[in-house]
Amino acid sequence: MRRASAFVLDIPQNAENVVISESILDALSFREIDENVGIIALTGATKTRQVKDYLAKHKEQFADKHLLIAMDDDQAGWKATRDIVNTIEEDGVGENWSVFDYTSETKDANENLQQNRKAFTKTYNQMAARTKQHERVMAIEHEP
Repeated sequence: MRRASAFVLDIPQNAENVVISESILDALSFREIDENVGIIALTGATKTRQVKDYLAKHKEQFADKHLLIAMDDDQAGWKATRDIVNTIEEDGVGENWSVFDYTSETKDANENLQQNRKAFTKTYNQMAARTKQHERVMAIEHEP
């Protein structure tokens, strides 16, 4: 696990999905339902600069990964999401990306997991399945 002052990084070799979250607790909420998910956990919504720099400089590490942005559902989280998505798009980081859709009136992943684990797990699994479906379509379209 790599720890920098602005973020924590732990991406297993076989991870297909990498969650970028606002805190380690939120990131570990995803790890609780998928032990192979990669995590990048910020130490707050305003700490995006170092994560954006890391993504841009190490984009080969994410070439075959689906990036799932899961910032808090509040104004600071929305700004952080926009900043990170802009970097992903501008620098071509990751195979694809999506923003996690919280299933209720909760503001972050851990709250969502605690309030309704089944719905949280279902939403995550649906997003992961869409990623796999996208990979199959791409493989079929690009066969020689």
